[in-house]
Amino acid sequence: MRARNVRGFTLIELLVTISLVAILLGLGLPSFQQAIRSNRVAVSTNEMQAAMTLARSEAMRTPRGGHVCASRDGLGCGGSWSDGWMVWTDRNNNDVPQPDEVLRYFKPTAQLEIGAAATGGDATRLAFDLRGRLKDGFPRRFSLKPADCASGANLLREISLGVTGQVRMERKTCP
Repeated sequence: MRARNVRGFTLIELLVTISLVAILLGLGLPSFQQAIRSNRVAVSTNEMQAAMTLARSEAMRTPRGGHVCASRDGLGCGGSWSDGWMVWTDRNNNDVPQPDEVLRYFKPTAQLEIGAAATGGDATRLAFDLRGRLKDGFPRRFSLKPADCASGANLLREISLGVTGQVRMERKTCP
């Protein structure tokens, strides 16, 4: 009787392969989740910096000024920065955004906490003058981090907006 040449996997080879894949996924998944968190923070940080820069350049370009405010829906100011923010110009000079004055609405990525602090001014609104400076003269500080940021993780981003309108970003560890 002649032996047949059989091709394929044995059950043991299949189980070993599945076990190795499971181990590799178990090791790689936490790292992948960390990369997703880091990407979410980076995207929202860049969008917030872009919004401030757009409002500042609009203020220097036109006499209407440039504004950024926290916004839930992109139609009016209100809510927190975690809800979203919008850039608008004040064509009729009434300090209230109208639908035709909104330049851009930004919705932050999910599962992100955004805090804001002002040294004397309104922490939910920014207004730039013709020279690109903050109208009220008070600096602002924004912090962005994942909602589930582990203590010591390097995922906190702090944006500082000086009275001259300059935007700076700093990486920090979560408390």
